[in-house]
Parts: sequence; C-alpha cells; structure tokens
Amino acid sequence: EAKLAAKTATNIVHDKLHQAVKNTASLVDKTTAQHQEIVNLRAELKQMQLLHQSQTQKASTLEAANTKMQEEAEALRDSLTAQLVQMGMKAHSAGGGGSTGGGGGAERGSGVGGVG
Repeated sequence: EAKLAAKTATNIVHDKLHQAVKNTASLVDKTTAQHQEIVNLRAELKQMQLLHQSQTQKASTLEAANTKMQEEAEALRDSLTAQLVQMGMKAHSAGGGGSTGGGGGAERGSGVGGVG
C-alpha cells in the first residue's frame, strides 16, 4: 500500500511537472512571438523615421526654392515698376514739351494770320 501511495504521488508530481513544462513552452512561444512583433515594429518605425526625414528635407528644399522664387518675382516687379515709372516720366516730359510747343505754334499762327 505504501508503494501504491508513493507511485500515485509520483504520478501526480510527474503530471504537474509535465503541465508546468507545457505552460513554460507556451509562455516561451508567446514571448518569442511578442519579441518578433517588437522587432518588426522597430523596423517599421525606423522606416517611418527615414521617410519623415526625407520628406522634411524635401519640404525644406521646396520652401527654400519658393522663397527664392518670391524674392526673384519681387525684384522683377520692382524693376518693371521702375522702368514703367521712367517711361511714364519720359512720356510726360515729352508730352508736356509737345503741348507747350503746340501752344507756341498756335500763337505764331495767329500772328501770321494777323499780318496776312
């Protein structure tokens, strides 16, 4: 009877040990899967960081090009405005002289008419 009790106790311990080994193996599998998921997420994060860095550089380049184009457009506008002002001043002074000259001609015409 003592042998039977010992054998039963041994079987119970063996069963519990076997269950513990199965539980441990299951936890190892879960941990391994979680670790692989972490590795994958880290790789994905690194890709996103590289993409973000690339997009930030592109945005900075585009912003610099935009600023340069705006400066060039302003310089061109200023130059054209100055040219138009100069042309307007020349046209005004030429027009003013012609108008005065025309007035003088009209006066002379009257004088000649009076003599004739």
